[in-house]
Amino acid sequence: MKVLPIRPAPVPGEPLGSYIERLAHANHYEDFQVIRLLKQSGIEHATALSQLINGQPLVEFGAPLVPNLEIPVKDWDLHTAAFTHYRTRVCPHCMQEGAWIRPHWRLKVMTACHMHECELIDACSSCAAPISWNTALAGSCHCGLRYSASTKSIGSAELSLMRAITQACQESTDWHWGELKLQLTVSEWVKLLIYTGRFIQGPSLERPGQLPALEDLGVAQSIVQGTLALLRAWPDGYWQCLQSFVDAAPNDGAIRRVFQPLYGVIYGQLKAPVFQFLREGFETFLLEHWRGELCGRNRLFRQETVEGYTRQGLAKVSRQIGVPRKMLKRLVHSDFIPGHRIQSINGTTREVITMDAAQVESLIPDRAAYLDLKNTAKLLGLKRSRLRQFVALGILSADSRPEWGQASHWYFRKTELQSFHTRLKALSTRHAIHDPVTLRDVLQFWQLTPQELRALFSTLGHPSLPIEMPTGTVIPALVLSRSSTRQWLEKQRRTTIPWVTPSQAAAELGIKEQVVYELISKNLLAADLVPGARAMLKRIPNDSLVAFQQEYVALAVLAKAANTASLHLANKLDAVPATGPRIDGSRQYFYRRADLQKQPFAASLEAASRPSFSTTKKWSHLFEQFNPVAKRDPRGYAGCICANGKAAKYASSGVARLWA
Repeated sequence: MKVLPIRPAPVPGEPLGSYIERLAHANHYEDFQVIRLLKQSGIEHATALSQLINGQPLVEFGAPLVPNLEIPVKDWDLHTAAFTHYRTRVCPHCMQEGAWIRPHWRLKVMTACHMHECELIDACSSCAAPISWNTALAGSCHCGLRYSASTKSIGSAELSLMRAITQACQESTDWHWGELKLQLTVSEWVKLLIYTGRFIQGPSLERPGQLPALEDLGVAQSIVQGTLALLRAWPDGYWQCLQSFVDAAPNDGAIRRVFQPLYGVIYGQLKAPVFQFLREGFETFLLEHWRGELCGRNRLFRQETVEGYTRQGLAKVSRQIGVPRKMLKRLVHSDFIPGHRIQSINGTTREVITMDAAQVESLIPDRAAYLDLKNTAKLLGLKRSRLRQFVALGILSADSRPEWGQASHWYFRKTELQSFHTRLKALSTRHAIHDPVTLRDVLQFWQLTPQELRALFSTLGHPSLPIEMPTGTVIPALVLSRSSTRQWLEKQRRTTIPWVTPSQAAAELGIKEQVVYELISKNLLAADLVPGARAMLKRIPNDSLVAFQQEYVALAVLAKAANTASLHLANKLDAVPATGPRIDGSRQYFYRRADLQKQPFAASLEAASRPSFSTTKKWSHLFEQFNPVAKRDPRGYAGCICANGKAAKYASSGVARLWA
């Protein structure tokens, strides 16, 4: 067999196909021509190759195998599909140092050179022409771009991973990243990257491990970055991936179905002991975040995982703590105890409830620490209906439907009742209340609305609303100040109720209620109609009442302020009433305040009759100022004769009482 003129020596570990291509290029052959020579030699292929290079000893070549050549290679227990065949990946800087293909470059999962901390390249970044042996040896593309000038740097995480895979080609070494420590062979690294590189897709993951385009460097880089994202800050990145599976199936309680196909990968394709960290991270996630059941049917799980899982099904918890299942279900539905409810995914009404037995047992109340509604009402001295109202308003708290036995009732904690009584006792004043009224009378006769009752208990003990609670008394026997409570209630209603009833408006205006209804019927006082229990009711807005007081004044109010008779005062006023018996047949006369301001005497009457100017002494002074008879009386305030000849007497207080 002839010897090739140029015989470059093989480098230990150099891929067989790459060496044949290098040998052919040195002798101006094509690689298939050298392979044909080896096949047609009629001798062992390894011996024929040695003769081609003039008997030089052969080294241990690297994978992959060359088809139809029976020359052994070191394949690291990898299938030939794990290596590149149609694309050439190189590091331009390494090629300048030694013009031969490194064995780890042929791995599909290799994306970078850890020696020069740069990405491998398989095509020109300028014209996208794939790299061949000729261009790789020249270090530049046909377009003129130098490969070494177009490389990109890589991150520390990818650099560490590529170094670990490269070192694994020689011997198995440890890879440390944070708290994660791995010792994998080359085949195990390739398997890990191929299967876990797409886990970050979450529930959209399909057919993991099947990547026909992995020979493309861009696809390989995405797989590497996906694995690094999964292993970053272990196990947080892994748990985020698992949580996405849980969120995508909120009503499914089957672990295998929720986490498929990830579940099949970590317990099937990656079942080797070196991948145990994936299973441990998965099972730890289940212990903390899984909402369904985990029992002996999950035979692939570790025994300590099954035994350490605290969340159990409703029936099992019921048997364990001795509480009826129906009762536990109602407690979960009323949010009295924590439990996770999983609806059936097949459209039925079936519901799966899981809970922590130890937590539930600690939360189930002790009946001896509670009083029922009847005994609580008796203890506080309240009617049961009033006690229910207190609970509805938030004055007292109760545990609703604890479901002891077969009945559903309200139960009150004894400690809560004691705290409520102590709080009222602490608010009690040390001074005696001079105008006492009991809380029982206020609740029974003062017609408090529920909102006013809640506000009353919120204000108890304030300096404006003192209370006195004798020792050993029940709640209704609590003593309040009648005047202070009445003032508080009036202020509360003024600030919270935007309207008044006709009776309240009559008291405010100082007239009879029937007169208010007449003013409403004559459209002098605006009112709204609201439906009542038996008839339509009239409600006068506060703004309407204020506007009426500012525009109109009753003759009776003027006369009362002047301490004189209404008819006598009407004869002295020149203004025409807006309404009255002789005007439109109404019961009382009302004047417009604007009409009373036309003369000094009437203007003073109008000003004196305003609600904010009600001192009788000041009004008497103004009236006498404009009374000519009183001015001419030489006896001063001792007595005088009015224009109609009747005597005027003066009280000892000095306030004139004029008699018509």
